[in-house]
Amino acid sequence: MPSYFKGGKLRYPLYGIVAIAAILLVFIAFQYLWVAIIGFLLLFSLFYTAVHGEKSVIKDTEEHISTLSYRVKKVGEEALLEMPIGIMLINDEFIVEWSNPFMAACFHENTLVGKSLYEIGEQIIPLIKQDIESEIVTIHDRKYRVDLKLEEKLLYFFDVTDQVATVKRYESERNVIAIIFLDNYDDATQGMDDQTKSGLNSTVTSLLNDWALKHGIFLKRTSSDRFVILLNEKIYRELENDKFSILDVVRDETTKKNVPLTLSIGVGIGDMSLPDLGVQAQSSLDLALGRGGDQVAIKLPNGKLKFYGGKTNPMEKRTRVRARVISHALKELIVESDKVIVM
Repeated sequence: MPSYFKGGKLRYPLYGIVAIAAILLVFIAFQYLWVAIIGFLLLFSLFYTAVHGEKSVIKDTEEHISTLSYRVKKVGEEALLEMPIGIMLINDEFIVEWSNPFMAACFHENTLVGKSLYEIGEQIIPLIKQDIESEIVTIHDRKYRVDLKLEEKLLYFFDVTDQVATVKRYESERNVIAIIFLDNYDDATQGMDDQTKSGLNSTVTSLLNDWALKHGIFLKRTSSDRFVILLNEKIYRELENDKFSILDVVRDETTKKNVPLTLSIGVGIGDMSLPDLGVQAQSSLDLALGRGGDQVAIKLPNGKLKFYGGKTNPMEKRTRVRARVISHALKELIVESDKVIVM
């Protein structure tokens, strides 16, 4: 019960009013006795009612607070035992001293009390030894974020399986843009008759279309020697695991026709807008061409580079296109560097 209920703070004003009224009634009694007597009776009745009402209010308040305290305590116990958050207390030997039922269910056990973390959750021990405040661990195919309170030897487990899956899905569905360039198309087709050239184009286009259809890639030819493809990061990972075998396929199939064509692919990847991805793809393609072609160049968002392919010996070219590509790649390297030495 709050102190202001049990103290006299609420009664003192009432006592003052009663005292003033009694003094006034005494003065009135000298002139009008019956009026004073009636006034005293009414004053006594009001005073008694006020005091009795105050006691009743205090009693009802105490009962309400008592009931509310019981309910809060019960809800607290219920939440501690039933809420979908794992709670575990351990000792210095990594023995579980207490856990709530949800925690036991996470480990597919009836109870964890008395069990060692070396038996049920060995992956958690490094977090405790290294005093890592928060980390995601896997327990029976579920992902949990473990928050550690080292001083209390207390661990909280939050099920973040759906959250991790959502993040992974978001990352796998991010857009990727790539540009495919037929390295030596102009040189290979120079002097060809229309029928032979058409057959070569048909072969290359068919190979690329089959490859795109197989992996769920959107492919669009934008010029005689250039294609643009749209995909997501999940498909990109598949192509990366396959080492971009389309390079070998196109080279081998065109070699059979005595017109060996090679591909260069520039990839734009990362969490950025489509125009920025396109610029990054073109920059990656310039790097691939500058290295001799027949390869895939990927410029990662962190600035690192990846290359796949490059199995054929690069052929020297003295065309203006070649000079422009190399100069553009050199310019980008110089602009992105803080120190440049020319010798």
